[in-house]
This record gives sequence, C-alpha cells and structure tokens, in this order.
Amino acid sequence: MSRPHRGRKPSVDTAEIKRLRDEEKLGATEIARRLGIGRATVYRALASGGQET
Repeated sequence: MSRPHRGRKPSVDTAEIKRLRDEEKLGATEIARRLGIGRATVYRALASGGQET
C-alpha cells in the first residue's frame, strides 16, 4: 500500500527567518541573500507563521 505524496520536507529554518526579521530588522531580500534562498521562500516561511509541515 503506497502513501500519498506529501511533498518534500522543509529545508528552511523558519525560526531563523523570523529571528532575522524581528531581531535584526532585515527585509526579505537581505534574509534571502544571507541564507542563500529565494525571496519567495522567505515570504512563504513568514506567511506560514513558523509552522513546519
């Protein structure tokens, strides 16, 4: 019996993204640059409210 595909596991530390935004007051572009990820990934992580699915 196969399980339905649920996508890949999150590889981004949402807590670190939130920390950079809240404590260091960085914008999405600078957060993405520091972490080596895309801005869309930063926006998705912030929109999820820190929930890791």
